[in-house]
Amino acid sequence: MEMSAKIEAVLFAKGEQVAIKELAKLFEVPEAEIKQNLTILADELEKRGITLLRTDSHVELRTAAGASDIIEKMHKEELSGGIGKAGIETLSILFYKGASTRADIEYIRGVNAGAALRTLLMRGLVTRTTNPKDSRSYLYKPTTEALAHLGVGAKEELQNYEELSKELAALEETLREKDDERE
Repeated sequence: MEMSAKIEAVLFAKGEQVAIKELAKLFEVPEAEIKQNLTILADELEKRGITLLRTDSHVELRTAAGASDIIEKMHKEELSGGIGKAGIETLSILFYKGASTRADIEYIRGVNAGAALRTLLMRGLVTRTTNPKDSRSYLYKPTTEALAHLGVGAKEELQNYEELSKELAALEETLREKDDERE
């Protein structure tokens, strides 16, 4: 596989801007070689639905400007509906458990949380930050906007906050114990 394709894969997997310096370190090549391959990648992507955004120090994949009308339509359709049961469950976990990884949320819910998290992110009800314990994952947490929608100033003001937080922790512990027994 050509280096430009490998760089594309890394940028796709990261889903956010990446420092050119970080790419050089990852591929164990000089930054100049990364920059040459970024030029090749940009040329390869020219007639595609994604494009390469580049600054002096960072690079990321984004949707191409020519696709903006269809992307905008898609976002409007996604935002016009409710957040659904999965979104409510996911928000509940984040409010009552606190900042959590996608894996933690999926473990508690027992199903994939990707679509629910995407909807909540798009609506500004959750934020995503790099997990300080594992830079390959993200932590999700509710925003102040989510609290405002619920009419509370802090998560501790949520109905039965203490009780439900403890029950959620107990449920998670029970699930983990059952998994340990299966091993």
